[in-house]
Amino acid sequence: MKKFLYLAAAVVAMAACNKEASKNVASAPSVPVPVQFGTYVGLTRTAAITTDNITDFGVYGYYSDDASWSASLTPNFMFDQLVEGSHDAGFTYSPVKYWPNETSDKLSFFAYAPYKSNTNGISENSANNTAGAPTIAYAFPADETNQVDLLWATPVMNKVRDNDGDISKKIQFTFNHALSRIGLQARYLADEVNAGNTVGDALAAATKVYLNQVTISSAYAASGILNLQDGSWSSVTAGSSRDYVRTFGAGEAGELVSNENTAYISGDDYIMMMPQASAQAFTVEVVYTVVTEDAALAGGKSVITNTISNTTSLTAVHGYTYDFVLVLGIESVKFDAPVVSAWEDGADTEVDLPINNA
Repeated sequence: MKKFLYLAAAVVAMAACNKEASKNVASAPSVPVPVQFGTYVGLTRTAAITTDNITDFGVYGYYSDDASWSASLTPNFMFDQLVEGSHDAGFTYSPVKYWPNETSDKLSFFAYAPYKSNTNGISENSANNTAGAPTIAYAFPADETNQVDLLWATPVMNKVRDNDGDISKKIQFTFNHALSRIGLQARYLADEVNAGNTVGDALAAATKVYLNQVTISSAYAASGILNLQDGSWSSVTAGSSRDYVRTFGAGEAGELVSNENTAYISGDDYIMMMPQASAQAFTVEVVYTVVTEDAALAGGKSVITNTISNTTSLTAVHGYTYDFVLVLGIESVKFDAPVVSAWEDGADTEVDLPINNA
Protein backbone atom coordinates (compact mmCIF):
# COMPACT_ATOMS: atom_id res chain seq x y z
CA MET A 1 0.00 0.00 0.00
CA LYS A 2 1.41 3.39 -0.91
CA LYS A 3 1.68 5.70 2.09
CA PHE A 4 1.84 9.46 1.96
CA LEU A 5 1.09 12.48 4.09
CA TYR A 6 0.22 16.03 3.18
CA LEU A 7 0.90 18.65 5.86
CA ALA A 8 -0.51 22.16 5.83
CA ALA A 9 -0.89 24.94 8.39
CA ALA A 10 -4.12 26.86 8.84
CA VAL A 11 -3.98 30.04 10.89
CA VAL A 12 -6.67 31.41 13.18
CA ALA A 13 -6.06 34.96 14.39
CA MET A 14 -6.79 35.75 18.02
CA ALA A 15 -7.34 39.41 18.86
CA ALA A 16 -9.38 41.53 21.22
CA CYS A 17 -11.02 44.92 21.12
CA ASN A 18 -11.49 47.25 24.07
CA LYS A 19 -15.04 48.58 24.32
CA GLU A 20 -14.48 50.59 27.47
CA ALA A 21 -16.72 53.69 27.58
CA SER A 22 -15.52 57.06 28.81
CA LYS A 23 -17.44 59.50 31.02
CA ASN A 24 -17.45 63.26 31.36
CA VAL A 25 -16.63 64.27 34.95
CA ALA A 26 -18.53 67.08 36.67
CA SER A 27 -17.48 67.27 40.32
CA ALA A 28 -15.40 65.30 42.83
CA PRO A 29 -17.19 62.97 45.29
CA SER A 30 -16.75 63.60 48.98
CA VAL A 31 -15.43 60.11 49.82
CA PRO A 32 -12.20 58.39 48.71
CA VAL A 33 -12.71 56.23 45.63
CA PRO A 34 -10.75 52.95 45.55
CA VAL A 35 -9.15 51.77 42.34
CA GLN A 36 -10.92 48.55 41.30
CA PHE A 37 -10.27 46.11 38.47
CA GLY A 38 -12.28 44.02 36.03
CA THR A 39 -11.13 41.70 33.25
CA TYR A 40 -12.00 40.56 29.77
CA VAL A 41 -10.10 37.92 27.80
CA GLY A 42 -10.64 38.38 24.08
CA LEU A 43 -11.57 35.69 21.58
CA THR A 44 -10.02 32.65 23.18
CA ARG A 45 -10.64 29.04 22.15
CA THR A 46 -8.63 27.44 24.88
CA ALA A 47 -9.97 26.74 28.34
CA ALA A 48 -6.61 27.68 29.89
CA ILE A 49 -7.58 31.29 30.73
CA THR A 50 -10.89 32.91 29.80
CA THR A 51 -13.01 35.82 30.98
CA ASP A 52 -14.96 33.41 33.18
CA ASN A 53 -12.10 31.53 34.83
CA ILE A 54 -9.27 34.05 35.24
CA THR A 55 -8.34 34.13 38.94
CA ASP A 56 -5.26 36.34 39.28
CA PHE A 57 -3.10 38.86 37.45
CA GLY A 58 -0.30 41.35 38.09
CA VAL A 59 -0.71 45.13 37.73
CA TYR A 60 1.75 47.99 37.25
CA GLY A 61 0.36 51.47 37.97
CA TYR A 62 1.80 54.90 37.05
CA TYR A 63 0.80 58.27 38.50
CA SER A 64 1.55 61.17 36.14
CA ASP A 65 -0.08 64.11 37.97
CA ASP A 66 -2.02 66.12 35.39
CA ALA A 67 0.22 65.05 32.48
CA SER A 68 -0.18 62.05 30.20
CA TRP A 69 1.85 58.89 30.66
CA SER A 70 5.35 58.97 29.20
CA ALA A 71 8.22 56.52 28.99
CA SER A 72 10.14 58.59 31.55
CA LEU A 73 7.78 57.49 34.35
CA THR A 74 8.40 54.66 36.80
CA PRO A 75 5.65 52.44 38.29
CA ASN A 76 5.14 54.75 41.27
CA PHE A 77 1.52 53.79 42.02
CA MET A 78 1.59 49.96 41.82
CA PHE A 79 4.42 47.54 41.16
CA ASP A 80 3.58 43.97 40.13
CA GLN A 81 0.51 44.15 42.36
CA LEU A 82 -1.23 40.80 42.83
CA VAL A 83 -4.97 41.05 42.08
CA GLU A 84 -7.12 38.02 42.90
CA GLY A 85 -10.75 37.00 42.55
CA SER A 86 -13.18 35.86 39.89
CA HIS A 87 -15.44 37.20 37.19
CA ASP A 88 -18.53 36.67 39.33
CA ALA A 89 -17.22 37.69 42.76
CA GLY A 90 -14.98 40.53 41.60
CA PHE A 91 -11.28 41.18 42.19
CA THR A 92 -9.42 42.48 45.25
CA TYR A 93 -5.87 43.42 46.18
CA SER A 94 -3.96 44.77 49.17
CA PRO A 95 -3.07 47.42 50.09
CA VAL A 96 -6.01 49.21 48.46
CA LYS A 97 -5.04 52.30 46.46
CA TYR A 98 -7.31 55.32 45.93
CA TRP A 99 -7.86 57.70 43.09
CA PRO A 100 -6.16 61.13 43.39
CA ASN A 101 -8.47 63.88 44.61
CA GLU A 102 -7.69 66.29 41.79
CA THR A 103 -9.90 65.74 38.76
CA SER A 104 -7.02 66.31 36.33
CA ASP A 105 -4.63 63.77 37.88
CA LYS A 106 -4.05 60.72 35.73
CA LEU A 107 -3.28 57.03 36.34
CA SER A 108 -2.08 54.49 33.77
CA PHE A 109 -2.10 50.71 34.17
CA PHE A 110 -0.37 47.68 32.63
CA ALA A 111 -1.12 44.05 33.49
CA TYR A 112 -0.33 40.40 32.76
CA ALA A 113 -1.85 37.04 33.71
CA PRO A 114 -1.57 34.60 35.34
CA TYR A 115 0.41 35.98 38.26
CA LYS A 116 4.05 34.87 38.56
CA SER A 117 4.88 31.66 40.41
CA ASN A 118 7.80 29.32 41.01
CA THR A 119 6.45 26.82 38.47
CA ASN A 120 4.76 28.75 35.63
CA GLY A 121 7.98 30.37 34.34
CA ILE A 122 6.82 33.99 34.85
CA SER A 123 9.02 36.40 36.82
CA GLU A 124 9.71 40.11 37.16
CA ASN A 125 12.12 41.70 34.72
CA SER A 126 11.88 45.49 35.07
CA ALA A 127 12.43 46.93 38.56
CA ASN A 128 10.24 49.34 40.52
CA ASN A 129 12.61 52.19 39.58
CA THR A 130 12.80 51.26 35.88
CA ALA A 131 11.34 53.96 33.62
CA GLY A 132 9.00 53.09 30.78
CA ALA A 133 6.58 50.28 30.12
CA PRO A 134 7.05 47.27 32.40
CA THR A 135 8.41 43.97 31.15
CA ILE A 136 8.25 40.44 32.53
CA ALA A 137 10.55 37.48 31.97
CA TYR A 138 9.22 34.14 30.80
CA ALA A 139 11.12 30.85 30.91
CA PHE A 140 9.08 28.32 28.99
CA PRO A 141 8.44 25.31 31.30
CA ALA A 142 9.61 22.02 29.85
CA ASP A 143 6.86 20.22 31.77
CA GLU A 144 3.61 20.63 29.84
CA THR A 145 1.58 20.54 33.06
CA ASN A 146 3.24 23.82 34.13
CA GLN A 147 2.75 25.65 30.84
CA VAL A 148 0.19 28.45 30.91
CA ASP A 149 -1.77 30.65 28.56
CA LEU A 150 0.35 33.77 29.17
CA LEU A 151 -1.63 37.00 28.70
CA TRP A 152 -0.84 40.72 28.48
CA ALA A 153 -3.44 43.45 28.86
CA THR A 154 -4.07 46.32 26.50
CA PRO A 155 -2.77 49.27 28.62
CA VAL A 156 -5.38 51.48 30.27
CA MET A 157 -3.86 54.93 29.92
CA ASN A 158 -4.37 58.37 31.44
CA LYS A 159 -7.48 57.60 33.47
CA VAL A 160 -8.98 60.12 35.88
CA ARG A 161 -11.21 59.41 38.88
CA ASP A 162 -14.92 58.92 38.37
CA ASN A 163 -16.24 62.18 39.72
CA ASP A 164 -19.94 61.39 39.46
CA GLY A 165 -19.83 59.57 42.80
CA ASP A 166 -19.99 56.04 41.36
CA ILE A 167 -17.39 54.19 43.48
CA SER A 168 -18.06 50.92 41.63
CA LYS A 169 -16.23 52.10 38.54
CA LYS A 170 -13.53 49.57 37.58
CA ILE A 171 -10.39 49.62 35.49
CA GLN A 172 -11.37 47.13 32.78
CA PHE A 173 -8.43 45.17 31.40
CA THR A 174 -8.72 43.49 28.02
CA PHE A 175 -6.22 40.63 27.93
CA ASN A 176 -4.51 39.32 24.81
CA HIS A 177 -2.66 36.06 24.21
CA ALA A 178 1.12 36.47 24.35
CA LEU A 179 1.99 32.96 23.12
CA SER A 180 1.29 30.98 19.98
CA ARG A 181 -0.14 27.48 19.93
CA ILE A 182 -0.25 24.37 17.79
CA GLY A 183 -3.39 22.40 16.99
CA LEU A 184 -3.97 19.35 14.83
CA GLN A 185 -6.63 18.40 12.33
CA ALA A 186 -6.77 15.27 10.19
CA ARG A 187 -8.77 13.66 7.42
CA TYR A 188 -8.23 10.74 5.06
CA LEU A 189 -8.05 11.01 1.29
CA ALA A 190 -8.98 7.95 -0.76
CA ASP A 191 -7.87 7.99 -4.40
CA GLU A 192 -11.04 6.30 -5.66
CA VAL A 193 -13.31 8.75 -3.84
CA ASN A 194 -11.42 11.67 -5.34
CA ALA A 195 -11.86 10.17 -8.79
CA GLY A 196 -15.60 9.81 -8.23
CA ASN A 197 -15.45 6.13 -9.10
CA THR A 198 -18.61 4.43 -7.80
CA VAL A 199 -16.88 1.08 -7.43
CA GLY A 200 -14.08 2.84 -5.59
CA ASP A 201 -16.63 4.54 -3.34
CA ALA A 202 -17.90 1.14 -2.29
CA LEU A 203 -14.36 -0.07 -1.62
CA ALA A 204 -13.55 3.05 0.40
CA ALA A 205 -16.71 2.55 2.47
CA ALA A 206 -15.31 -0.77 3.62
CA THR A 207 -12.05 0.88 4.73
CA LYS A 208 -11.56 2.75 8.00
CA VAL A 209 -8.59 4.83 9.15
CA TYR A 210 -7.65 5.16 12.82
CA LEU A 211 -5.28 7.84 14.14
CA ASN A 212 -3.00 6.21 16.73
CA GLN A 213 -0.28 8.70 17.64
CA VAL A 214 1.10 12.07 16.57
CA THR A 215 4.50 13.49 17.54
CA ILE A 216 5.26 17.16 16.82
CA SER A 217 8.96 17.94 17.15
CA SER A 218 10.71 21.30 17.01
CA ALA A 219 13.35 23.46 18.68
CA TYR A 220 10.87 25.44 20.74
CA ALA A 221 12.09 28.76 22.18
CA ALA A 222 13.22 28.54 25.79
CA SER A 223 12.83 32.05 27.22
CA GLY A 224 12.15 35.68 26.40
CA ILE A 225 11.12 39.13 27.65
CA LEU A 226 7.51 40.28 27.19
CA ASN A 227 6.73 44.00 26.88
CA LEU A 228 3.41 44.78 28.59
CA GLN A 229 2.77 47.86 26.44
CA ASP A 230 2.42 46.12 23.09
CA GLY A 231 2.89 42.38 23.74
CA SER A 232 6.17 42.27 21.80
CA TRP A 233 8.91 39.77 22.60
CA SER A 234 12.63 40.43 22.89
CA SER A 235 15.75 38.49 23.94
CA VAL A 236 14.11 35.24 22.81
CA THR A 237 16.55 32.37 23.31
CA ALA A 238 16.55 29.16 21.33
CA GLY A 239 15.73 25.88 23.01
CA SER A 240 16.70 22.29 22.37
CA SER A 241 14.56 19.98 20.25
CA ARG A 242 11.45 18.85 22.09
CA ASP A 243 8.84 16.21 21.24
CA TYR A 244 5.17 16.67 22.05
CA VAL A 245 3.35 13.37 21.79
CA ARG A 246 -0.40 12.83 21.59
CA THR A 247 -1.54 9.20 21.84
CA PHE A 248 -5.06 8.21 20.79
CA GLY A 249 -4.90 4.41 21.12
CA ALA A 250 -3.27 1.52 19.26
CA GLY A 251 -4.78 0.00 16.13
CA GLU A 252 -8.56 0.18 16.03
CA ALA A 253 -8.58 1.67 19.53
CA GLY A 254 -7.39 4.94 17.97
CA GLU A 255 -9.51 7.86 16.79
CA LEU A 256 -11.60 7.08 13.70
CA VAL A 257 -10.66 9.53 10.93
CA SER A 258 -13.30 10.75 8.47
CA ASN A 259 -12.89 12.37 5.06
CA GLU A 260 -13.59 15.80 6.60
CA ASN A 261 -11.15 17.86 8.66
CA THR A 262 -11.58 17.02 12.35
CA ALA A 263 -9.69 18.54 15.29
CA TYR A 264 -7.62 16.09 17.34
CA ILE A 265 -5.48 18.61 19.26
CA SER A 266 -7.62 21.50 20.51
CA GLY A 267 -9.17 22.96 23.68
CA ASP A 268 -7.03 22.26 26.74
CA ASP A 269 -4.75 20.06 24.64
CA TYR A 270 -3.18 22.76 22.44
CA ILE A 271 0.62 22.81 22.35
CA MET A 272 1.77 26.22 23.61
CA MET A 273 4.94 27.87 22.29
CA MET A 274 6.72 31.20 22.31
CA PRO A 275 6.69 33.26 19.10
CA GLN A 276 9.94 33.48 17.18
CA ALA A 277 11.07 36.14 14.73
CA SER A 278 12.30 33.66 12.13
CA ALA A 279 10.84 30.54 10.57
CA GLN A 280 10.69 27.53 12.87
CA ALA A 281 10.93 23.98 11.51
CA PHE A 282 8.52 21.27 12.64
CA THR A 283 8.55 17.54 12.05
CA VAL A 284 5.24 15.73 12.38
CA GLU A 285 5.27 11.95 12.71
CA VAL A 286 1.98 10.10 12.42
CA VAL A 287 1.07 6.53 13.27
CA TYR A 288 -2.25 5.39 11.82
CA THR A 289 -3.98 2.11 11.04
CA VAL A 290 -5.93 1.21 7.91
CA VAL A 291 -8.58 -1.49 8.34
CA THR A 292 -10.39 -2.99 5.35
CA GLU A 293 -13.25 -5.43 5.69
CA ASP A 294 -12.69 -8.65 3.74
CA ALA A 295 -14.75 -11.72 4.58
CA ALA A 296 -12.27 -13.96 2.77
CA LEU A 297 -9.53 -13.22 5.32
CA ALA A 298 -9.08 -14.84 8.70
CA GLY A 299 -10.69 -12.39 11.09
CA GLY A 300 -12.68 -10.82 8.27
CA LYS A 301 -10.39 -7.86 7.67
CA SER A 302 -6.89 -6.66 6.82
CA VAL A 303 -5.12 -4.44 9.34
CA ILE A 304 -2.09 -2.36 8.32
CA THR A 305 -0.36 0.14 10.61
CA ASN A 306 1.67 2.89 8.95
CA THR A 307 4.27 5.28 10.39
CA ILE A 308 4.99 8.31 8.24
CA SER A 309 6.42 11.79 8.75
CA ASN A 310 6.74 15.14 7.05
CA THR A 311 8.26 18.53 7.80
CA THR A 312 7.06 22.10 7.52
CA SER A 313 8.00 25.50 8.88
CA LEU A 314 6.23 28.64 10.07
CA THR A 315 6.97 31.97 11.69
CA ALA A 316 4.83 32.04 14.82
CA VAL A 317 3.04 35.24 15.83
CA HIS A 318 1.67 35.79 19.32
CA GLY A 319 -2.07 35.26 19.65
CA TYR A 320 -2.27 32.92 16.67
CA THR A 321 -3.30 29.27 16.46
CA TYR A 322 -1.52 27.15 13.86
CA ASP A 323 -3.47 24.03 12.94
CA PHE A 324 -1.42 21.34 11.24
CA VAL A 325 -3.75 19.57 8.83
CA LEU A 326 -2.85 15.92 8.22
CA VAL A 327 -4.17 14.41 5.02
CA LEU A 328 -3.72 10.66 5.34
CA GLY A 329 -3.51 9.07 1.91
CA ILE A 330 -5.22 5.81 1.09
CA GLU A 331 -4.35 4.36 -2.28
CA SER A 332 -5.76 0.97 -3.12
CA VAL A 333 -3.65 -1.89 -4.38
CA LYS A 334 -4.41 -2.05 -8.12
CA PHE A 335 -3.97 -4.91 -10.62
CA ASP A 336 -2.93 -4.25 -14.19
CA ALA A 337 -3.94 -6.51 -17.13
CA PRO A 338 -2.28 -9.87 -16.49
CA VAL A 339 0.62 -11.04 -18.63
CA VAL A 340 0.19 -14.69 -19.73
CA SER A 341 3.28 -16.52 -20.87
CA ALA A 342 2.83 -18.29 -24.25
CA TRP A 343 2.83 -22.06 -24.33
CA GLU A 344 6.12 -23.41 -25.56
CA ASP A 345 5.97 -25.71 -28.60
CA GLY A 346 6.97 -29.09 -27.16
CA ALA A 347 7.86 -30.64 -30.54
CA ASP A 348 11.56 -30.00 -30.10
CA THR A 349 11.67 -31.42 -26.64
CA GLU A 350 11.12 -35.11 -26.61
CA VAL A 351 10.56 -37.02 -23.43
CA ASP A 352 10.59 -40.79 -23.50
CA LEU A 353 7.86 -42.25 -21.39
CA PRO A 354 8.29 -45.95 -20.72
CA ILE A 355 5.13 -47.98 -21.02
CA ASN A 356 4.60 -50.90 -18.81
CA ASN A 357 2.41 -53.44 -20.58
CA ALA A 358 2.59 -55.93 -17.79
